[in-house]
Amino acid sequence: MQLRRWIRAACAIMAVGAINLTVAGRATADVQPGDTITKENMDKADNLLIPTIKWYVEHGMPIKVIPYRKVELPRLYKAIKRPPRSMRPR
Repeated sequence: MQLRRWIRAACAIMAVGAINLTVAGRATADVQPGDTITKENMDKADNLLIPTIKWYVEHGMPIKVIPYRKVELPRLYKAIKRPPRSMRPR
């Protein structure tokens, strides 16, 4: 049961992230922050959703649209600078 909740939460986060990335990169649709995308009104955001997210919405997962916000990567995932030439292996 706990795993099912975690998977559902992860899917919701991915869906919201996919919508945010898609909205930032494409033309806007009829959805605004605060709207909820469901089966009934999926046609408003049809051009914003990738096929996987469309499948989730068609099978009952609602998506709440949130305003855009930049997500900073943790320091661990940022580009690592190369060591000085004197420290590189030969």
